[in-house]
Amino acid sequence: MKAVRGLLVLVAAVVVVAVLGVGMGHAPKSPDAPPTGAALAASKQRVAAGGAMVQKGKEEFDHEGCDACHAIAATGAKGKLGPRLDTLAGDSVEDDVKNIIKPRADMVEGYQPNLMPTDYAKRMGADDVRAVAAFLKAASGGKEGGG
Repeated sequence: MKAVRGLLVLVAAVVVVAVLGVGMGHAPKSPDAPPTGAALAASKQRVAAGGAMVQKGKEEFDHEGCDACHAIAATGAKGKLGPRLDTLAGDSVEDDVKNIIKPRADMVEGYQPNLMPTDYAKRMGADDVRAVAAFLKAASGGKEGGG
């Protein structure tokens, strides 16, 4: 019984550390302001009208906990450990796929390279990763924002 209680205390401590981000460092202030006004309305409209692939991507984004670290104003994601993902107008879907499956290959300056997990290709599969990338395009208005 004592061992079970000790294990529960350890598990609770790990959960608290993970939730608080202790030991994960801190993120720099995002250089990009969140979209407001017409840009925010357009982003919400693109996500809503994005089709099945974009909706699947939004579901995967939420399911994988991406919103804990990344912000997207149109969906209410308010993460602060990673860069905003609704200001990616210069990236293509293929760029985002690469950034998801190999997040440390092209780091945004000022962010710690070890924060984003590197196993999304194994956990999600190619179709789900591509759906997340399509969702990001819809949210940001970047190339190939439909789907």
